[in-house]
Formats: sequence, structure tokens, C-alpha cells
Amino acid sequence: MSGTIADKLHLLAETKENIRQAIENKGVAVGKSDAFSLYPEKINAISTGGTSSTATGEYLVMVIDYDGTVIDRQYLNAGDVYELPTPPEHDRITFDSWSCPVAVNNNKITVPEYDVIIGPTYTINSGKLEIDVLMNEVTGLTYKMSVAGTKDWGDGTVDNLTEHTYADYGSYTIVCDNASLSQYNNLTWRSAGVQQNNTCVVSVLIPNITLKNEGLAALNSLQSVVFGKGINELPVAFFGQYTNLYNCCILPNGMTSISQNYADSGTGLPWYVRYLVIPNTVSYINFRNFHYDNLKYLTVPESVTTIYRGDGVGNLYAYTLKGINFLKQDYLNGMIQNCYNLEHIYLAEGITTIRTGNSTGGSSTFVSGSKYLKKVVFPSTVTEIGGYAFEECSAIEVLDFTKCTQVPTLDGTNAFNAIKPYCKILVPAELYEQWITATNWTVYAPYIVKPETINVTVTTDLDNAQILGGVS
Repeated sequence: MSGTIADKLHLLAETKENIRQAIENKGVAVGKSDAFSLYPEKINAISTGGTSSTATGEYLVMVIDYDGTVIDRQYLNAGDVYELPTPPEHDRITFDSWSCPVAVNNNKITVPEYDVIIGPTYTINSGKLEIDVLMNEVTGLTYKMSVAGTKDWGDGTVDNLTEHTYADYGSYTIVCDNASLSQYNNLTWRSAGVQQNNTCVVSVLIPNITLKNEGLAALNSLQSVVFGKGINELPVAFFGQYTNLYNCCILPNGMTSISQNYADSGTGLPWYVRYLVIPNTVSYINFRNFHYDNLKYLTVPESVTTIYRGDGVGNLYAYTLKGINFLKQDYLNGMIQNCYNLEHIYLAEGITTIRTGNSTGGSSTFVSGSKYLKKVVFPSTVTEIGGYAFEECSAIEVLDFTKCTQVPTLDGTNAFNAIKPYCKILVPAELYEQWITATNWTVYAPYIVKPETINVTVTTDLDNAQILGGVS
């Protein structure tokens, strides 16, 4: 790199981004707009309790608690056996099992060929609906709710009213009696006391009850939710557009569907969640209107047989998503048009054609504008790649075709139209000569290499990060 001011500023910006990613990989959130002067504070916030291992493998295995606390984080290779950590202990809730997108056997998982995010499933000790509220000058002293039955308002008052005024500001836990669970069996609109732009509800513990539409809608200060063991469906718009659950949502082990049979209304998932854990008991997911600007970690379980996406065009608006695994051919259509920070794409065996939407021509786009996309892993079954499949993905370092047993058809020469000189198209040694001379692949022949010739190391591990230059 030359020594111009522009070059040095570029290096500084790149270094800052690498450090930011490294800090986030240690479990501390850092916004892209955060000043560099805040980074020492962020680094000091990193847990020193051994909750993260040095990156030694290709795939991230992360265990996260209901409040967003990173319990463990390791980088392992496909086929490695990972033993889940000691479950966390909390007041009011008790660990039941792990919510995991892959099978858990004897408290262990076999690492698949993609990142995995795991979380604990709890039972609610009281067996009752519990609502934590913050009463202050902003929220006021009066709280209204529509849940029937007896309620302990957390200040020594017990009655069956739906409105209560506190004598003093503070934090309170409201416990709703459930002699038979009947009075809130249908947790529905306003039943947790929601009013439009409600700001006082900060946490909710939900026992094994039947949830209904918009059950936690319009809670714009919600920090955490615990779904008790036994809840098997998340209904349509359960959180709603105005519910801001920014950090973490763990769907309990045993849940089977997300917004099923509500094709016209959209998903019940929280819009702004950062960590989303879906167990491998789920078979149906409604991703319609999946506008999740803050979503960074998501693993689609292998148990999913249906993903509904409405019109199938551009429904995964997850601007900060780091990696995505595609397990079936029909999931590809229009799913990742707005994932600008995506770094990894893992395509499962069985996927044959890389296209999107209803396009049948050679100019279909699979992923567009993901300027941080570093690596794409293709399955042995891929046979065709659309002409603009990876449009404007300018940071790709590795396109891994090593599983392939034949050269996929390439529709045109613009599939990787933003490819950079450092990119490597990794192909099986036995197909190398055929690959570099195949129709349209000849344009990319200088990038095509055999496995033994590639030597790419990408790390944002804070412990091992090195700054290779600076600004004088």
C-alpha cells in the first residue's frame, strides 16, 4: 500500500472496523457510529471469565442467555463435538433444556457446516404470568392491564382490578394469579397492559399458556422475554411493529411453528431483535415482512419444512446479519436482498440452482450489495448459477466449490461482477482444468485455484489482532 493520506485513512477505517468486529465477537455491542474513543470502555466491558475461546475453527457456536448475555462462544469445524456449558441459574426461572437449531444428544451437538446459535429454555417457577414494570417520571405511577383475575402488584397490594396506582416510583413485579390459567389463557392485545407506545413494561415471564395475536404489542421499552417450556406456537404479530425487544429472543425447545396459518399478516417475531434462537422442533416459519434491522445471529433449523415469505421478494431485511444457512432450494428466493453486512453464506446439500424470485433468465440476483460478504460455501449438488447471482459483493475472499463433482453452469459472465484480485474460487483439483475452460468460467480463470494453493486467513479475534500500519 502506498503512503498517501487517503491510503492511511483507508487503513485506519479498516482497522477500526476489524477491532469493532473483534469486540462484538467477544459479546460486547459496538455501534458502527460509536466514536473510536469509546473503544477502550468497550474492551473493558469484555468478560474475563473465559466465555470465549480463541478462534480455531470455521464455524461459530454461540450460547446466549435470554437477556443477551453470551454464555459461551467458540469457533469450531464441521464434525467437531461441542459440549454445552453448565446452564445458567436465575431467580424465578429454572433451566429445562437447550433451544438449539440442531439435535442435542447427551448435552452435546455435532457442529454442522454453518454457524449455530443456542439458548436455554426455562420453566417459570411460579407458573404465573409475571410482568416487570418501571414506574418513573416518564411512565407515571398508574399501570393499566386487561388480564382478569387476582394480581399481586408487587407493592403489597393484592386485588382483582385491572388498574393500579403506585405510591412511589420504582421497579415492581406484577404476578397474575393462575388458579386455572383461564383468565389469561389467551394472552392477547392489551392483556399485558399494553397501551400504544407503552414504556413501563421492561420484562415479561410467560408460563405455559396459549398465546394469541398481538399479545405483547406496542411495548417499546421491552428488554427481555422468557417463554416458558410448553409454549408451542408463536402467533401472528405477537410482538407487533412497535415492540422494541432489541437484544435477544429465545423460542423454547418444543415450539413447532411461528405464525402458521397467518399468511397475510406477517410474522410474530420481534422486529428489532439482535439474537434469534429457533429450536429444531420448529417446522414452519413465517418470514413475511421480516424487517429486522438489528438481527445479527440466526440459524435456520434443519427441522423446518416450510418457510413462508409472501411474494418471495426481498423479505429478509436484516441489515446487520452476519451469516445465513440455506437448507432447502425454495428458501433461496428473494431472501437476502437487504443483508448489507452479511459475511458468510452456507448452502446445504440438495440445493441445485442459485436464483431468486420468479426470474427464469440469466440475470437473476441471489444476493445484492452485501459489501462485507467474505465467503460462500456451495454444496456438491449445485448445477447452475445465475448471471448476476452475487451482484456488487465486492469483499468476497473465498468461493468454495470443493464439494462439487461437476462444474456448475454459469449463466453469463457477471455472476461475480465486483470480484477483487485477492478472491479465490476454490475448486476440486480433479475439476480444475475443466473448470477454467468451461463456458463463462474462463473470465474467472485467474481466480480459480486448487485446494492446496489457497492460503487465506481471516480473523477478527481481539486477542490476536494486529495493526499492520498506521497514520503518522
